[in-house]
Amino acid sequence: MMWVPINAFYPLLSKFSGMAEAGELKALMNFAAPMLQACAALHTLMLPYAARVLRQRGRGGVSIILRRMTLLCVACAVPYWAVLLLFQGPAFRMLYSGRYTEVAYLLPAVALASVAGSAFFGPSIVLRSMESPRLIFAAVSVSSGVAVAIGIPLVRAFGVGGAVWSIALSEAMAFVVAVVFVRREASRTPETAATLMALPANE
Repeated sequence: MMWVPINAFYPLLSKFSGMAEAGELKALMNFAAPMLQACAALHTLMLPYAARVLRQRGRGGVSIILRRMTLLCVACAVPYWAVLLLFQGPAFRMLYSGRYTEVAYLLPAVALASVAGSAFFGPSIVLRSMESPRLIFAAVSVSSGVAVAIGIPLVRAFGVGGAVWSIALSEAMAFVVAVVFVRREASRTPETAATLMALPANE
């Protein structure tokens, strides 16, 4: 389901606006790919740490890990995009030989989508640590469904801009829904949390 928010808009753009605009969207989203890969790597690296903290602290550790993991992922994304937005002209010239500059104004929206997508990895790590990957699937499914439903008319009306803002909406919704699921899951298991809290900290 994480494939849907971005990739669903390429065939939609091709249908409504032509292959050229689908290429423009791909040119924009290429800038977001490094952060997606970086956050995916952090996700794998930080999962054992998150599981250990939750085991030691129980429900009291949920807020700590949620905050730390989200801030870590966002802290990686913000400097990357700050530099890229500052030098977006040279970046387009270097990567595309001056092509696609007509959609360079949408790069801040791509940055917003990327930062929201990076933030999503925070609650995603927590949910996996809580052995609730089904809730990650549910969060992404809800956000993807809403984004595509809203995105179809936006793409028809605004082309690449509608697609980019729909992606940003989807990523932001995925983060918000995942945080809600983390809070709900933590509040549903007080007995388990109390047991975990009773474990020795060095175990």
